[in-house]
Amino acid sequence: VFLNGGPVIWSSKLMKVAATSSAEAEVIAAVESLKMASHFRGLLAELGMCDSECFNVHEDNRACKMTAESLKCHKRARHYPSKLRYLQDVHQNGSIKFHQTSTNDMILDIFTKALPGPAHKKYMETLTNDLRQSIVDMTISSDSQESPEGRAVEKRLQANI
Repeated sequence: VFLNGGPVIWSSKLMKVAATSSAEAEVIAAVESLKMASHFRGLLAELGMCDSECFNVHEDNRACKMTAESLKCHKRARHYPSKLRYLQDVHQNGSIKFHQTSTNDMILDIFTKALPGPAHKKYMETLTNDLRQSIVDMTISSDSQESPEGRAVEKRLQANI
């Protein structure tokens, strides 16, 4: 789960069941992530920080995305229908929106698997740059940009990126 450009909740753990396909593994992971994100959204709502009712799910597994967006349970998914049905329900009621994302753009893979050096460096740079930009944006929005001091702070922060 990302907030302001940085990961705030993530986990990597052994699955409780053995998945028989990558699509099943992705469905199970998506359901667990949505449970965690729903709880986090409740916390943000209590703090007055929740601005969206829809979760954006970035999925690199086309089969997972297609079965979750359809309304039927396919033959290959008949041994995990409850998790798949949960994903289909939350998609149908508009709580989640799937986005097909390239495997090369899944920056949180840095936390879940061993990566070659160049990919590791790329993901680290992406994470730190996104986080820096988010901090700059929050600082600028909280400072008065109309004042000379606010403009000076903005210039210093932009120069440090």
